[in-house]
Amino acid sequence: MKKLVLLFFMLGFIGLQAQNTFEAKKRGNNSVISKPNMSLFNFPEIDSVKRKSLNLASKTSKQLKVGFSPALLGGDYKHTKVVKGKEGIPVFMVSEARSQTVKMAARQSAEQVCATYLNDISAALKIKDPSNEFTAIATQKDDVGQTHIKMQQIYKGVKVWGSEVVLHLNKQNQVSVFNGNSRPTPNIENTNPTFLAAKAIDKALGDLGTDLNQVRASEAKWHGKADLEPKSELIIYTKKDSNEPKLTWHLTVFENSMERWEYFVDAKNGEVIDKYNHTCFFHEPLNGSLKSADGITPNLLSDNSTLLAPPETANAQDLNGVNQRINTYSENGRHYMIDISKPMFNVAQSNLPDGGVGAIVTLDFDNQPVDTQSPKYYHVNSDTGNWNNPTAISAHYNASVAYEYFRTTFNRNSINGQGGTITSIINIADEDGGGFENAFWNGQFMAYGNGRDAFDPFAGALDVGGHEMSHGVIENTANLVYQEESGAINESFADIFGTMIDREDWLLAEDIARTQYFPSGAMRSMQDPHNGGSGPGDNGWQPRHTSEQYFGSEDNGGVHRNSGIANYAYYLFATNASLGKDKAEQVYYRALSTYLTASSKFVDLRLAVIQSATDLHGENSPEVLAAQQAFDAVGIGEGAPTPTEDPIPQPTGDDFILSYDLNPDDANTLYISDTQATAYTPV
Repeated sequence: MKKLVLLFFMLGFIGLQAQNTFEAKKRGNNSVISKPNMSLFNFPEIDSVKRKSLNLASKTSKQLKVGFSPALLGGDYKHTKVVKGKEGIPVFMVSEARSQTVKMAARQSAEQVCATYLNDISAALKIKDPSNEFTAIATQKDDVGQTHIKMQQIYKGVKVWGSEVVLHLNKQNQVSVFNGNSRPTPNIENTNPTFLAAKAIDKALGDLGTDLNQVRASEAKWHGKADLEPKSELIIYTKKDSNEPKLTWHLTVFENSMERWEYFVDAKNGEVIDKYNHTCFFHEPLNGSLKSADGITPNLLSDNSTLLAPPETANAQDLNGVNQRINTYSENGRHYMIDISKPMFNVAQSNLPDGGVGAIVTLDFDNQPVDTQSPKYYHVNSDTGNWNNPTAISAHYNASVAYEYFRTTFNRNSINGQGGTITSIINIADEDGGGFENAFWNGQFMAYGNGRDAFDPFAGALDVGGHEMSHGVIENTANLVYQEESGAINESFADIFGTMIDREDWLLAEDIARTQYFPSGAMRSMQDPHNGGSGPGDNGWQPRHTSEQYFGSEDNGGVHRNSGIANYAYYLFATNASLGKDKAEQVYYRALSTYLTASSKFVDLRLAVIQSATDLHGENSPEVLAAQQAFDAVGIGEGAPTPTEDPIPQPTGDDFILSYDLNPDDANTLYISDTQATAYTPV
């Protein structure tokens, strides 16, 4: 009955009617209060996401006529579109502020508006205390007048892994869109670890077969450029296919100077719960015989530095036989492959040649194996300023082109958005010392092998360089987890930007892939992800529809395989007559930097792209329709529609009036009656 009373208080704004001489109507000429002839109101429990308290400050008696529509009920916002994830929790909502909220939002800060909104939807999110379970981690104001606040879910001060939401505020300071992935409030009483972080790190490194001293020895060779030190963070982690959240140490550790791993170790008992390789390789490993590859031996990194000289330019031939113009730096008569000509270069903080800030640097690994524990890094340099190193020329030139693409297309200031140094490393050898058939981003730098069977040197492909640099941009925006669908989206965005940087075709690695391994002449095709293959197992084949999606454990859950589905969606979108590449890349960059979160799935990608197209081109615009059609074509839908006022149920039963008596001498204050107000029963 208490819930019934609370509901009726909420309905005070719906059908409020003043009743004159309430005492007379209530008592009439009868000495006994009669019970009206009416059926019981069948009222399921109302979710608190829609509850509102009502301040009854009136001096007159009020009666509520109850015969209501759920669309009128409760909440600070009306949700015109709700999309739920597999767990039944909303992952995307389009919202409209109600009239009282419009007035309130005009006086609130953006943070207060977000707090109000999260409290309003807390029951739908299954969050018990939103004011203490979400914390803002980034705020962004864009050119269309919107404010975007990304929030991390926490519990008792501990981060909930992969749980981020974004609240998008319109020009009127009202939440218009909500998206992201969160989890119900964890049921963990004690968040104090009994298995310490240091032990967890030792366990992870031991599992990899390395130790901290070896990692630190690799780091020291960088003269402060790299950060290979293990990172630990206490989180609440729920493994896939498990509903049991656990207090966990999330560790980022380097197996060597190149390969980065993510470990999840139980903070109570030290068990390794999960792990994956977070080195963003250009492709998953290929099978085949190995051949040797030759290298060069430049000069070892030094600690020498003087006053900075102005940047220089040089012309030299790259791996494709093209004469390229590059920017270099000279000191004491020696010329280095260091570009200090970009606007991001920070003269005051730089100590060249080893300590540049905001520079583009190309180094040489001198064909040391990728798993070398105590490697040496070499500057690519010249005594004369004449360059005869096509691999270095290609890597250096491609890094500059990719940097300029992000700067001029999206106004992005380097990989990290803050003018950070961009480093490329060439001549990475395989573990056996032979040619390395891959390229990668490891959170610190782009690295390029020289190939041997299936590929020519990876530095020779502009789209490969763009792909690997894009992984760094992705890490510094949505930071998509490198597993399963979120990892496939990660790979897809790297392919998308790679083909936009090298935008003359829809192929990847066509400049280095050998036709005996890839009959199409390319590693991947966004135009046709099947790429001339007949199915899984054929080199270069990817699924192009969710009906072909891979769900196994290889390749971190298919990050390189399933990216073909998202790639094909982008191709269809960008080639639509309403768009073109220029419009398409803007929509996708906005989706990446504004809407996607760490654990986004394919459905989140669809919603993010459609909403970004809406932001830039308007609701129901041809661009929005093109996005919907592209994702429909690859089988990425939004799932079954969710009622916009869900979870409020439709009531059944008869209409009746609830009356509130303000007479202090009356022992009863609430009465129900039929709609004619002829007989009253105390509640």
